[in-house]
Amino acid sequence: MRAQLTSARASQARRDRTQPRPLRRHKLVRRLEAEGVAAFLAAMGVLPLDLASAAGGAIARIIGPRLAVTRRAQRNLDIALPHLSAAERRRIIREMWDNLGRTTAEYAHLSRLRCFAPGTRVEAVGTQHVDRAVARGRPLIFFSGHLGNWEVGSVAVVQYGVELAQIRCGWRWSPRRRILRAIARRRRHATCGRIIASASACRTARSFPGNSPSAASRSK
Repeated sequence: MRAQLTSARASQARRDRTQPRPLRRHKLVRRLEAEGVAAFLAAMGVLPLDLASAAGGAIARIIGPRLAVTRRAQRNLDIALPHLSAAERRRIIREMWDNLGRTTAEYAHLSRLRCFAPGTRVEAVGTQHVDRAVARGRPLIFFSGHLGNWEVGSVAVVQYGVELAQIRCGWRWSPRRRILRAIARRRRHATCGRIIASASACRTARSFPGNSPSAASRSK
């Protein structure tokens, strides 16, 4: 086994050396980005939740609007809300980055979140629908939007006693998959359920308890 691993590493090293220099530099940048995200999450985990959230939002408000991807948000606003002034669009984009920064920083605290504890900052509404479906032995499908910290919903579902499998399309093929893996490690610590990094119908069906077409069922 050790010889096989050594051979695999040597083969990878040879492939890296034969790659064009721009591609190697591109891969290095991606690796550094992932390490930076991992270090950022580790630092946020040391801070109290409110301070970490505020710090993440402040950093994102400064850096985010300067990134090239912001142009996509600007184009979307041009199409959807053409009547907005330039100042209003800048405000929306800053608030978008603030929310993304806060959400990213709060990944470091998801494992400490208790959604159903007395005095919690999370309000769970509609659990009677889950209870009714479970009592009838019916599977459940949860839909969520990217609003606020969208990961809290999956934490609440798991803490309520539901076995959850999430479908996330495109992770494996994303150019920033190293960053996604760094975030996914934090999600696993928070018990956000199992992630299916593919939209394959067969793999999705096999993930459901009893092979039933559901996204979750109550744990026994």
